[in-house]
Amino acid sequence: MAVRWAIASGAFSSTATWNDGATLGIPITGDDIFTNNFTVNMDTSITLRSLNNSARAREIATPLMTSNTSPSPIVLSNIGNSSNVFSSFNRNTAATDYSNLGAATGWTQVDFGVGNAPVIDGYQLYGADNVGNNIRSWELQGSNNGTNFTVLHVYTAATALAVGAVITFTSIGNTQGYRYYRLNVTANGGSSPARVGDIDLYAIFTGPIVAGGSFNFNTAGVSVSCTSVGQSTSNIFTITNTGGTTSLSIANNIGVPNNINVLTHSSNGDFIVTSPNFIINNTGGTSRIVSKSGAGQITMNGNLIMGTGTNSGAANYVLESTNGNTIINGNIIGFQGTAAGSATALQTIRQTAGNLTINGSVSPITLGGFNAGYCTILFQGTTFNLNGNTLGNNNANIITTGTVNVNGEVSGGNAIFANSTITINVTGNTYAGLGSAINCSSFPSSVVNLTGNMFNNLGRMAIWCPNIFISNSTTTLWRMDIGGGLTRTLYSADSFPNLPSTSNVRNLVQYGPASGLTGTMVVASPSDIRRNVLTDNTVGTANITAQDILNFINTSSDPLAVRMRTMLTDNSAGQLISEYNFV
Repeated sequence: MAVRWAIASGAFSSTATWNDGATLGIPITGDDIFTNNFTVNMDTSITLRSLNNSARAREIATPLMTSNTSPSPIVLSNIGNSSNVFSSFNRNTAATDYSNLGAATGWTQVDFGVGNAPVIDGYQLYGADNVGNNIRSWELQGSNNGTNFTVLHVYTAATALAVGAVITFTSIGNTQGYRYYRLNVTANGGSSPARVGDIDLYAIFTGPIVAGGSFNFNTAGVSVSCTSVGQSTSNIFTITNTGGTTSLSIANNIGVPNNINVLTHSSNGDFIVTSPNFIINNTGGTSRIVSKSGAGQITMNGNLIMGTGTNSGAANYVLESTNGNTIINGNIIGFQGTAAGSATALQTIRQTAGNLTINGSVSPITLGGFNAGYCTILFQGTTFNLNGNTLGNNNANIITTGTVNVNGEVSGGNAIFANSTITINVTGNTYAGLGSAINCSSFPSSVVNLTGNMFNNLGRMAIWCPNIFISNSTTTLWRMDIGGGLTRTLYSADSFPNLPSTSNVRNLVQYGPASGLTGTMVVASPSDIRRNVLTDNTVGTANITAQDILNFINTSSDPLAVRMRTMLTDNSAGQLISEYNFV
C-alpha cells in the first residue's frame, strides 16, 4: 500500500519509529518496509509486502488501490471502464487476481490527478490465470492531457505471458513526468477478453532512505510474513528473543549477494524461517543465509541450495551453526559450480555443535576430486538425523564426526565420510559408486549398524568399515561382483531364498545355511507301506496277508468291514438252519 521507513531505532508498534507515524500510524499489511539504517524490533505479528535494509532507488508510484478511485486522487479506467480495473493495481500478484479489458485488445490507464506527474522509468507485469486471455504485446504510453499519448516503451512477443509469470523492465529510459500512464494492449493469447494481471509502475524515489539496519525478532510469539526481501548489507534479520518462538515466512526465494549474512541467530529463543529456497549463488566473498551461534533451536522450512557458477569465496555456507539444534524440512543441494582463487570451504551446511535433523534428501557437490573443505554437509555436532536419501559422487557428500542416523538409502562414493570414530545407523539400502557409499577407512574403530541390503559396484565395497552389524530382525543380503559383469548374492543366516519350505522337507531334517531350518513333513517308514510302493527315497516293505485282512474286517468300524462281518455264508446258513426244529 505504501513505502514506509524507519526514522529511529525502536519497536515496530511505535509510531515514533516511522516516517509520518503521527499521521499514518505504524506500517500496515501490504506495505514496503525499509530499516533506513536503524534497528526495528519486530514486536507485532503482521504480513507485509517486502522487508528491506537496502537503499531505496525506486518506488511503486501507485498506492494499493481498493477501488477504481481509492485512495484519492488516483483514478483508474480502461477501454470498457469496467468496475474491476483496480484489480491490476492492488499489488495482488496471484494469477487469479486480474482485470478485464472487455475485448482482446485495448487499454487500461492510471490518472495521478491534477499537479501530479511522476517520472515512470520502469515497470513490472504479472500473468493472469489463462494463457489464451493473457496479454503478449503492448505499449506503455504517457500523457499530460489524457488525449495525446507518447509511446514510452514497446514490447512484442510471439506468445502470451504464462500463468503467474512476471516480466520486469528495470529501466525504459523515460525522464519525463506524466499525469496519465496507459498500458495499450495490441495482442493477447487469442481469447477475449484480455486479462491484465498486477501492474507495478516504478518511479524515481527521492526519499531519505539509506542502506543498513536490521529487523530484530526480540519478542516471543511474533510471526511476520512478507512476499520478498531486499538486502544490501549484512544481517537484515537478527534473532535475540530470550525464550519462546518467533517466525518469519517469505513467499519468494531468499538469495544472498557477496559478503553478506542474511539472518543471525544469537539467542536462547527458537526461530522458524520459511522460504521455498535458501540460495547462495555468488562468485566471491564470505556469505551466509543463516549464521547461528545461539542455543535456541532454528527450523528452516525450504530447500538449502549452494548454487552454481565459479565460486572464489573464502568460505560460503547456506547455514553455519556453532550452537544449538537445527531442523531442516527440505532438500539439501551441494555446490554445482567450480571453485577458484581463495575458495576453501564450499559447504551447504556447516554445523559444529548440537544436533541436526534433515527431513529431506542430500545431493552431492559436483567438484571433481576429494577435498575436505568441499562437501555438502560438514557435521561436527552430536547427532545427525537424516530422514531421506543421500547421494555421493566420490566427493565427500557428508563429512561427520558425530553419530549419524539415516532413514533412507545411502548411495554413491563417499556419501557419508567418517572424520572420527563414530557410529552410523542406516535403515535402508547402501549402494557403492566409484567408491564406498559409507567410508570409515581412516577410523577403523567406527561402527556401522545396517538394517537393509548392501550392493557392491565394480568390486568396490558398499561399506568400508571393519565393524558392520546387520539386523537380525529383517532379511538382508550383500551383492558382490565376481567379474565379467556377474554378481553373487550372500544372504544373512536367517534368510533362505530359493529353498523349499519346512512343510515340504522330511520331519526333523535340518537344511539351509548353517542348518538353520528343520523339516516338518512326516513320512511313513517303509515298514508301514505295502511292499514295492514308493515312499520317501525307497519303497515299502510291508507284506499284507489274508489274516491281516480278516483282522481288519473283524476289528474295523468301517461300514464295509461291518457289512462283511455280518454277511451270510454257506457255513453260517447251515448252522442257522440246524438250530431250528421244523415241524
